[in-house]
Formats: sequence, structure tokens, C-alpha cells
Amino acid sequence: NSVLAWTLGMTLFRRNRVQEALRELDTAIALDDRNTVAIFDRARVRISLGERDEALADLERLRDHGPKYAGIYAKLGALYSSQGDIDKALVHLNTALDLDPKGAGAAEVRELLEQITSR
Repeated sequence: NSVLAWTLGMTLFRRNRVQEALRELDTAIALDDRNTVAIFDRARVRISLGERDEALADLERLRDHGPKYAGIYAKLGALYSSQGDIDKALVHLNTALDLDPKGAGAAEVRELLEQITSR
């Protein structure tokens, strides 16, 4: 069951068993390749492992085929910023704010935008 594999993966991640978490999230996605939550969380795990290109691939997949979720655009913006791709970072961070200007991550997105534009 994809949901059970995702739940186990995130439990492992919270316990800092990151490689095992990644395997469980891979399993969750293999069982249901439309499990957008598992794909998003796998991107988060990959970021924590320094696997930025793989995380970008997951997030771009969600952006292109998943629901319009501000968190996807915020993570993409942060990753693009960390890679020095400021134009893409600005587009994605602004889209995150457009989608959810008062959401939980909006303050962090605004802060990152301020840092980028003040460089």
C-alpha cells in the first residue's frame, strides 16, 4: 500500500534514518506514481541528502503534472537560488506567493526573495 509505505518513510525520516526513508518513499511511488505527497516528501529527503538534481526532478514533475501547491514552487525557488539560477528562483518564489500569500511558508519565501533581490 502506497500510503503505508509513505507513512513508514516519513516516520523513518523523522527518526533521522534518511536512507531507509528514501527507500520507503521510492516504494510508495512505485506502488502509486500519482502519490504527490510521497513525491514531494521524497524531494525533501533528497534535499537533506544533498541530492539536489534528483530533488529538482521530483519537484519539476510535481509542478508539471501535479496540483498547484505553493510549497512545490517555494522549494523549487530555493533550490534554483542555491544553484545560482536567480531568474528561475524569482519566478518560482513569486508563484509560491501568488498561490498562497498568507500560508505557513510565505514569510520564508518573502525573506528569500528579499535576500535575492538585495544581492
